[in-house]
Amino acid sequence: MADQDPAGISPLQQMVASGTGAVVTSLFMTPLDVVKVRLQSQRPSMASELMPSSRLWSLSYTKLPSSLQSTG
Repeated sequence: MADQDPAGISPLQQMVASGTGAVVTSLFMTPLDVVKVRLQSQRPSMASELMPSSRLWSLSYTKLPSSLQSTG
């Protein structure tokens, strides 16, 4: 290691780093994607069944701080 350039890494180190990153990403992201898809495929909540979607949007929009609401 002493004869290597301190700023660069070897091709073997690059392969190990990318392989480790891929494994870590798949271990964390796959379960989160499963949860996301299951939540999206559930029935809508009772609030959206009782109120039209345009009304829900206006309610959530009015709760925004005045600095974030459109002025036009």
